[in-house]
Formats: sequence, structure tokens, C-alpha cells
Amino acid sequence: METNRLAREKQKLQTQRKFFAIDLFRTYKTRRAPFTNVMPEPLDFHVFGPIKELLNQPSDINVDSEAVSETFV
Repeated sequence: METNRLAREKQKLQTQRKFFAIDLFRTYKTRRAPFTNVMPEPLDFHVFGPIKELLNQPSDINVDSEAVSETFV
């Protein structure tokens, strides 16, 4: 039961963190509009190395919009 609970909590935390990443992605695309290169879709964006590492941080590390923004500065 504890293993299942921890898995659910981890999934919930990653889902919350994805909202910050999606906001950053929208900002990134907006600043580069109109763009002539192919842009990744949101699902592809989440598998990029820096974003994936950020989403998989331990639960005691705070991941917010500022932390996500620092990843791309």
C-alpha cells in the first residue's frame, strides 16, 4: 500500500510541475513567433533533458516557474 501511495504522490507532483514547464513553453513559443523552424509539441518538450531532470527532482526540492525559467536562461 505504501509503495502505491508513494507512486501516486510522485505522479501528482510531476503533473503539478508540468504546468510550470508548459507555461515556459508557451512563453518560449510566443517570443519566437512567427517562427520558421519546426517547434516541438508540449509532449515532446517534456522529454528534453533539462526539463525531464527538472520534473524528476526529489519531492523536497521546490520546482516553480522561477526554477523552470532558470533552466533556460
